[in-house]
Amino acid sequence: SVQTSLGVAAAQVLRQQPVLATIMRAGLPFHQGFINYFDAAENAFVGAYRGYVPDSDDAFEIEMDYIVGPD
Repeated sequence: SVQTSLGVAAAQVLRQQPVLATIMRAGLPFHQGFINYFDAAENAFVGAYRGYVPDSDDAFEIEMDYIVGPD
Protein backbone atom coordinates (compact mmCIF):
# COMPACT_ATOMS: atom_id res chain seq x y z
CA SER A 1 0.00 0.00 0.00
CA VAL A 2 1.08 3.55 -0.74
CA GLN A 3 -0.19 6.59 1.12
CA THR A 4 -1.17 9.35 -1.31
CA SER A 5 -2.74 12.76 -0.72
CA LEU A 6 -6.09 11.22 -1.70
CA GLY A 7 -5.82 8.16 0.54
CA VAL A 8 -4.25 4.70 0.43
CA ALA A 9 -3.65 3.07 -2.96
CA ALA A 10 -2.59 -0.46 -3.83
CA ALA A 11 0.78 -0.61 -5.61
CA GLN A 12 2.68 -3.40 -7.31
CA VAL A 13 6.39 -3.79 -6.56
CA LEU A 14 8.95 -5.55 -8.76
CA ARG A 15 10.60 -8.64 -7.26
CA GLN A 16 13.80 -7.92 -9.19
CA GLN A 17 15.08 -4.75 -10.77
CA PRO A 18 15.13 -4.76 -14.59
CA VAL A 19 18.21 -4.30 -16.74
CA LEU A 20 17.76 -1.11 -18.75
CA ALA A 21 19.26 -1.44 -22.22
CA THR A 22 19.49 1.16 -24.94
CA ILE A 23 21.01 1.57 -28.37
CA MET A 24 23.55 4.36 -28.05
CA ARG A 25 22.47 7.75 -29.34
CA ALA A 26 19.00 6.69 -30.48
CA GLY A 27 17.71 5.67 -27.06
CA LEU A 28 19.71 7.85 -24.68
CA PRO A 29 16.98 10.47 -24.07
CA PHE A 30 14.60 7.75 -22.91
CA HIS A 31 17.29 5.92 -20.95
CA GLN A 32 17.84 8.76 -18.48
CA GLY A 33 14.12 8.94 -17.78
CA PHE A 34 13.97 5.22 -17.05
CA ILE A 35 17.02 5.48 -14.77
CA ASN A 36 15.24 8.22 -12.81
CA TYR A 37 12.36 5.82 -12.16
CA PHE A 38 14.27 2.52 -11.80
CA ASP A 39 17.17 3.97 -9.82
CA ALA A 40 18.45 0.56 -8.63
CA ALA A 41 18.42 -1.05 -12.10
CA GLU A 42 21.58 -2.10 -13.91
CA ASN A 43 22.38 -0.67 -17.35
CA ALA A 44 23.32 -2.15 -20.71
CA PHE A 45 24.40 -0.31 -23.87
CA VAL A 46 24.52 -1.40 -27.50
CA GLY A 47 26.64 0.41 -30.06
CA ALA A 48 24.91 -0.21 -33.40
CA TYR A 49 24.33 1.64 -36.64
CA ARG A 50 22.93 1.12 -40.13
CA GLY A 51 25.52 -0.14 -42.59
CA TYR A 52 24.22 0.51 -46.09
CA VAL A 53 24.63 -2.23 -48.68
CA PRO A 54 26.70 -1.17 -51.72
CA ASP A 55 24.80 -0.94 -55.02
CA SER A 56 21.46 -0.66 -53.24
CA ASP A 57 19.28 2.42 -52.80
CA ASP A 58 17.64 1.55 -49.49
CA ALA A 59 18.95 -1.78 -48.19
CA PHE A 60 21.01 -1.79 -45.02
CA GLU A 61 22.35 -4.21 -42.42
CA ILE A 62 22.67 -3.56 -38.70
CA GLU A 63 26.34 -3.19 -37.76
CA MET A 64 27.17 -3.71 -34.08
CA ASP A 65 30.37 -2.31 -32.61
CA TYR A 66 29.89 -3.43 -29.03
CA ILE A 67 27.48 -4.58 -26.34
CA VAL A 68 28.13 -3.74 -22.68
CA GLY A 69 25.91 -5.09 -19.94
CA PRO A 70 25.72 -6.87 -16.61
CA ASP A 71 26.17 -10.63 -16.29
